[in-house]
Amino acid sequence: MSTFSFSVVSESERRLPFYLVGAGCDFDQDLDPHTRPVGYPYFQWIQCYEGEGVLRVNGTEESVPPHYAMFLHPKVPHEYFPRTRPWRVHWFTFAGAGVADVVNLVGLEESGVYGVGNGEILTDRIRYGLKRLISKDPLHGIECSALVYDFLIDLMKYAHPRHDEPVEQKYERLKPAFEYISAHYDRVVQVEDLSQRVGVTPQHFCRLFKNATGRRPFEYLNSYRIARSKDLMIQKPDLTLSQVGRACGYDSLNYFSTVFRRFEGMSATHYRKLHGVG
Repeated sequence: MSTFSFSVVSESERRLPFYLVGAGCDFDQDLDPHTRPVGYPYFQWIQCYEGEGVLRVNGTEESVPPHYAMFLHPKVPHEYFPRTRPWRVHWFTFAGAGVADVVNLVGLEESGVYGVGNGEILTDRIRYGLKRLISKDPLHGIECSALVYDFLIDLMKYAHPRHDEPVEQKYERLKPAFEYISAHYDRVVQVEDLSQRVGVTPQHFCRLFKNATGRRPFEYLNSYRIARSKDLMIQKPDLTLSQVGRACGYDSLNYFSTVFRRFEGMSATHYRKLHGVG
């Protein structure tokens, strides 16, 4: 049985970077086509779990089977309708001044159909949002603002273009390489060492790594080393910067200092002083 609720968004809630407009679970889309020539005022995530529908948007027509979802930007003309009966979905509608930036970061820049990995996690978020809306608790707007942000971060991990795979799955494939870096960052690390752990060629490994993280392997290695160096400077204040650098895989103090400044925007010496060290 479908359940849904909409929020009466207060002026103070509209000033939040994220706010929840409505949520629905186990919703039957067997009705006539939803045709919206001027779109809908808010962002919508409509996630299929049974049957199949069709979305028409941006001049394309795509199927929406289980484990896929429609993501619709505000004011984008669209139409969707069932291809089979039943066609059942969960949906989540939200807005806020901060949404567009996060949506672009998540990789959902366009309205369309996206694959869903671990859809039950997103469903749990939707069900909790629905519960908060139904409760009419005076503070539900604040709680739901945090929920929308968490939902967007989950989309970053589990939503993906139809012909791609979730970020979480990409990271899982690279897990042996991340573990190797964690265990060996204090010594020489070659791309061959990392690619062997994943079982691919160095060239393919670099492509996989860039696709998953947005960075080249040695950019990630340097960021990991600098993060560890920051910890070490605070935990062991008696160490010189040369000793800190060597402990984090940098034989040259000059190179360590250069990389540190590039990542932190300040010198290692200044960083230590900020934390009362040295």
